[in-house]
Amino acid sequence: AQFTIGGGAINTWLNNDGDWSSSGNWSLGTVPGPGQQANTGLTSGPFTITIGAGNSTPDSLFSNENITLAGGNLTLANASTINGIFSVNSGTLAGAGALTVTGALNLAGGNLASTGGVTFAGTTTVNAGTPQISGILLTDALNYAGGALTVANGGRLELTGAGASMVDARTLEVNAGGVLRLTGAGGMLLNNGAVLNNAGTVDFNGDADILNTAGAGTFNNTNTLTKSAGVDVSAIGRIARPLTFTHSGVLN
Repeated sequence: AQFTIGGGAINTWLNNDGDWSSSGNWSLGTVPGPGQQANTGLTSGPFTITIGAGNSTPDSLFSNENITLAGGNLTLANASTINGIFSVNSGTLAGAGALTVTGALNLAGGNLASTGGVTFAGTTTVNAGTPQISGILLTDALNYAGGALTVANGGRLELTGAGASMVDARTLEVNAGGVLRLTGAGGMLLNNGAVLNNAGTVDFNGDADILNTAGAGTFNNTNTLTKSAGVDVSAIGRIARPLTFTHSGVLN
């Protein structure tokens, strides 16, 4: 059995695979909105529910299904959970409600603008499109091998795990007002021509490193490079595998 305490009316998904924006797919006869908890906790899936258009503003979301954001906008007011795969292809995830993802997190476009933050205890995959982070993303690690990822003004990408994040032959842009925070011990690898352009803040919030293990790697810092925590030295490249590092900003 499943019990929900507090919050608004429960609006339950009735279909298998389907369109989130179709009111007939929901038990209350409307797309989830203010004062409603969207519940897609079916037991016979997982199915894939696609948010392809429109603006949905439920109080919260509980899902055991795969959720694909593909052009619509989802705003979450309160704490929410996706136990399936959350794929962001286009559209925007927003709101003050913290979202926990336990299945997988794939970014191929769109904007993670959640001020409550998205937390994924795994490796977030970026392999296509032009995804943007203008809110908060906390993930164990990043596997970035396609597309063009930007941490925008007001955004924070925080890498929290023990495994290394990989930027492979891509460019990671940290814009002015954006933050890349290395909290876990895994650090980041810039491999095979990968480039990290920092016009915001790169924060070593622990003892992680930014290294290279294959091909070339470049780190261009034009704003703030800081070490806010940790007890050991954080390295940018190694003698045996140097990075190209250019600096015209501030060391803090």
